[in-house]
Amino acid sequence: MFNTPARAPRRGVRGRESVARGSLFSAESTPAPSVRPSRLRESQLSPTRSEAESVRTPRAERERGGDEHEAAQQRIFWSKDERHAVVAAGALPTEVADAVAQADFMVSTVSGGVDPASGFALVAAPSSAVAWNYAKRTHSSPTVYVFPAPPLAYTTGLEAEPPVLAAFYSAPSEPGLVLVSATGEVRFWESMSLALANAQRFQSVQLQLGGDGVYAEKLWKLDANTFVVTTTVSSAWLIRIAPVGGLLVPTTTQFTRSSGLFGRSSPAIFNDNTERWGIAAVAKSAAGVHILGRSTLQQWTVGPDASVRLVHEFDLRESIGQALFDDDRIWNSGNVHLELNDLVSVGSGQLAALVSYSQPQSGSSEYNRRSHNSHAVVLFENNVRSNTVTLNNIVYLSYVAHDDPRTLDAPRLYIPAASQTAFVRFADAIVMASLSSNAYEDSVKLKTNNAFIGIGAGTTRTGGVSSIAAMAAVGGLMNIEVAEGVVSNRNLSSAASATAAIRSRMEQAVFFGDRSDNPLTFDLPPGYRGDVAEAAEAVSVEIVSSSSPNLPAIYEIRALLADRFGRLQELMDFIHRNHALSLLPESTRRRLCAHAEKVAAAIDLWDYQNSVMDQVYSHSPQSLLADSITILMEQLGAGSQDDIVRLFFRKHVLQLDRLLDTVFQSFKAVATTGVDLSHWVLEANRIFLTVLHACTLVRENGVKVYQVDRTHPAVALWTASDTIINDVEALYIATEKLIKTRTRTLGSVVDEAPPTTGAAANTEQASQQRDQDVLKQQMTSLAAALCDNMEDKLRTSATEMSGGADPTSGLTLGQRWAELKPRVIRPLVDIDRVDAAYELAEHHRDFPTLVYLCQNPASSAGPGRVEQYIERFGKDFAFVLYQWYIDNGQVYTLLSQDEVYGSLLSAFFQQFPHPKLSWLHDIASKRYGDAAAALFEVDRGTIELDQKHILSSIAKLSAVAEIKSRGDSEARSRLDDELDIINVENALQDAIVDAAPTTVLVERPAYTRLLTQLISRLLAGDALDVEGLVDVLTLKDNIGGRERDAAIALERLVADTALPEARKQVALISVWRRVFIRDDWAQIAQTAGRSEEAQRQLQRQTLTYQTLLAIREGRAGGSSVSRRG
Repeated sequence: MFNTPARAPRRGVRGRESVARGSLFSAESTPAPSVRPSRLRESQLSPTRSEAESVRTPRAERERGGDEHEAAQQRIFWSKDERHAVVAAGALPTEVADAVAQADFMVSTVSGGVDPASGFALVAAPSSAVAWNYAKRTHSSPTVYVFPAPPLAYTTGLEAEPPVLAAFYSAPSEPGLVLVSATGEVRFWESMSLALANAQRFQSVQLQLGGDGVYAEKLWKLDANTFVVTTTVSSAWLIRIAPVGGLLVPTTTQFTRSSGLFGRSSPAIFNDNTERWGIAAVAKSAAGVHILGRSTLQQWTVGPDASVRLVHEFDLRESIGQALFDDDRIWNSGNVHLELNDLVSVGSGQLAALVSYSQPQSGSSEYNRRSHNSHAVVLFENNVRSNTVTLNNIVYLSYVAHDDPRTLDAPRLYIPAASQTAFVRFADAIVMASLSSNAYEDSVKLKTNNAFIGIGAGTTRTGGVSSIAAMAAVGGLMNIEVAEGVVSNRNLSSAASATAAIRSRMEQAVFFGDRSDNPLTFDLPPGYRGDVAEAAEAVSVEIVSSSSPNLPAIYEIRALLADRFGRLQELMDFIHRNHALSLLPESTRRRLCAHAEKVAAAIDLWDYQNSVMDQVYSHSPQSLLADSITILMEQLGAGSQDDIVRLFFRKHVLQLDRLLDTVFQSFKAVATTGVDLSHWVLEANRIFLTVLHACTLVRENGVKVYQVDRTHPAVALWTASDTIINDVEALYIATEKLIKTRTRTLGSVVDEAPPTTGAAANTEQASQQRDQDVLKQQMTSLAAALCDNMEDKLRTSATEMSGGADPTSGLTLGQRWAELKPRVIRPLVDIDRVDAAYELAEHHRDFPTLVYLCQNPASSAGPGRVEQYIERFGKDFAFVLYQWYIDNGQVYTLLSQDEVYGSLLSAFFQQFPHPKLSWLHDIASKRYGDAAAALFEVDRGTIELDQKHILSSIAKLSAVAEIKSRGDSEARSRLDDELDIINVENALQDAIVDAAPTTVLVERPAYTRLLTQLISRLLAGDALDVEGLVDVLTLKDNIGGRERDAAIALERLVADTALPEARKQVALISVWRRVFIRDDWAQIAQTAGRSEEAQRQLQRQTLTYQTLLAIREGRAGGSSVSRRG
């Protein structure tokens, strides 16, 4: 059976002429011969790789040695895992490739066939068939045999002429060929070599198909010399190649069955008219042949004389349908569409049928009969005597085939002899499924716009390796092998098995999909299950650690590392191509990126190590990296290898973080010996910065590739571990200290620019200057790396805290970050790296450091840069700047800014109150009410009475201005009260100066001392608070015109808003008590011998009466006592 393909790649033109001149579609034209490149050279190089390219020879095969290893070197793997392998078997010859490229499989079609036993393949078109020996290895193009197709005897009624039917005739030396035209002419060539001189040397015979509208549809090969031709009306002919008169000639026998009352022979071998639309399959049996219709399976015997007889037939479709579904109601409902696709004999009287089936989904109102979404291989035995069918096994395929509009003969079933593996061919895929209890299913799928045009079942080799040969329209021939002896891990859960399947696909894509000549695609199938993240990380680890047996053998370290880096990129390309990036959590994306960073860093490290390797001697600064690798490899248990350094770069790049710490510990150990550290610091810095710089480049270039959320990372950078950050910080400190030490020791001349030309450039001084310059640049780079990694670590901590983690470590880390930024950025000014300091402070938004740089005379760039930062960062920078102005006494600079920044300054004063300054800005901005409020706050904190008087007066003026512009204001009322207090204190001060006050509370010395202290403060010019003022007004003798001071005290208490209400109430009671006890109420109560007038006069002289009178009349110093009740 041969099937129609898609397009094929071009190959070099053959080196010798074909048997018959012409192409597949025209016997007239002859392709021009040309020289074809060496096949050996082509098989050893890949067109997609440069220095890292290698033939896909798995590691297990490389270890075999001898002739088998040499043969394996010639094998190009297109796919391979522990169960299967797809090996390139040769491209299509130029004539064939050109012809297939012209076929669209809609109107113009071709079909193909492969005979693995002889190593020949063919492609058939309407006008001819082309055969060649694909298995023969030559350094030139293979010999191409062109066989002209028989002409059509009548019109077939088809829109386009179908390709001629072709099959190989098997012979001991080389095969022959059988061609059958659509109208039934059979041509036979005994062998390829005999036809080489004359393609017209063939034997022919005509099949009487039945006239117009009937044509030969398929050609089936039963054995070496027996074939069956089937037609579009389900008739069949047996063709046998037999010797006649010393010549091999084709003989034909039509399949007929007795029908009617008189038992006449009829070519209609199926009684049911619905089965007369083509035969589904033909398979060899022990005594003859099986013919499968749409539903019915027939068994025919074939006699020695090529006679045929129908022995038995039964409804195979019904038997399979009843067994296919667990619930009989599904099949009996009549809604299931079941189609018999193919039939294969598997020996011992057992047959295998390939079926397609589908059933309507729940809720569907209409059944689509074209939808064959499910497939199964059914193994059964047909007992003729008992007229029963025994179903031995049903293998359900999980593969889902998509609708293909091309005219391709698919699906088809192939089972090699003595094999337990079924190969199911679809239009662009081949599914491999185990027929034994060892469950296994996998698929080989072609890229878009490609198709399988021919399949040939191979054999089962020793060791249980079953194989078939397949021909793709693009990519040529391939051998597909399945190792049946490998037992799958049955302990895996369904989820783990699905993840393992995804991992296998990724491995194939990464290890084999990079070749441009590989026709296979490894994209994930629709509806796949499994953990993509787990699979991706496992494959990535395999690549970085070089642990996969499918990786090529590359002996140069740089080429090997470049190959690994390229495969990591291919892994990400695979993930993007399958739209699976969204399935990867942030942690997985960052780990995948970390693997790429480590490989890129290893490339740069190796380049440096390789450049100094010949000049390195042990325990020198230049040997720091090699010595550290040796120490680390001993810790890993791999210290017995000969080339430790190369082994690390081959196998242990994942341990790069540990290597960096080992480098630092080695440097630290040297630092305690007292040797000159200049070259040791330079070397340690160089190693660290080589790694960190490479990682930064990968991250920046991989933003779109990995799409890591760098603002809220779930996992910290591997370079942001505590160990590496501590090491980098220690190196920064050591570098800073060394620069200062060198300047102190060698003089300031060491900080000058080194000469680059002339004799001065070769002096010791120039060398020291160059080292100093490198140290400064390294210090700058260390600062940048430290800030980058520390900031990422802080962001990761913030993400963890937002997820509910303990905030303690995050707060500690934040404090460390705040202290670290100025400590590593500001010293850059001292080494003349001002621009770098500005850049770091800007990038990491270290605004205190930016302000420091702008105001420091050594780094200041003038007011223009300050304004630039205000415009760029807004209040984040401006607020820090304003606070710096205040802390450093530059009030004039603060308040004399351009008016455009007035709103920023107002916002600053609102968020960070500074009323002593803000009232000036408020008045300048004509916000008089805010100015009055600020002055009121300043007044409350002022002690000196004169200053309070001035502040309150200005505040009142501001309040008045606010009233004029915006109406009444609460500030004015508060300021009136404040001015009243000031006036009272001023009047009290004058009264005290005129006459020293006395007190009647002489028997209470504590009150006397309190009054003395308050009067002293008042006389010193200090303002008293409301409670102090009340004590002075109520503790002194209120005589000589000061009788109403108690009423003033009550008024101040009532008007005060700052004093807590409970305390205010206690104070009011205390004032009234002091007022009341000033008079002798016991004497006043003795009214005997006293007239009413005298008694009334005596009461009116009491302080209590005077106070109440003052409150009533509201004349207490012009106060508002009466208004307040």
